[in-house]
Amino acid sequence: MKLLVAVSAFAAMTVRSTADECFSPATRYNVCEAAAKFQQELAKSLPMQVSNNVTIQSALVIGPRLSINAIWTLSNAELTGMLQAGGVTKAQIIEKLGAQTKSLVCGQPATGAFVRLGGEVQWNYRTSDAVPVASALVDDCPRP
Repeated sequence: MKLLVAVSAFAAMTVRSTADECFSPATRYNVCEAAAKFQQELAKSLPMQVSNNVTIQSALVIGPRLSINAIWTLSNAELTGMLQAGGVTKAQIIEKLGAQTKSLVCGQPATGAFVRLGGEVQWNYRTSDAVPVASALVDDCPRP
């Protein structure tokens, strides 16, 4: 019986903390609902080519996080060869992707406001042969 009470108490604490992460502390705006709305709208257009070499394949919601999965047209071997030919390290391309992703997310009024209210946008990049390249999480945006 004590185990059942302990498990129930733990489950209640877990649900409460998960629910709390959905609400902006200042405004009590539900960022989990907003993330779900972004995902639903985006899903209508998928797959979506966003540049010559990147296509958004899917979008998922995990609590207050909108997670976008993007595929490059390059295979891992092609990407590695291109980086080597340009004298660029994988760490440098990951850093550049992070900065570009933050600029993209924060530069859009709707997603920038979503992040400022406590939401998160994560872009996961992989090659055409399914090799993960980078994951860029945007969890803060400067005020405009």
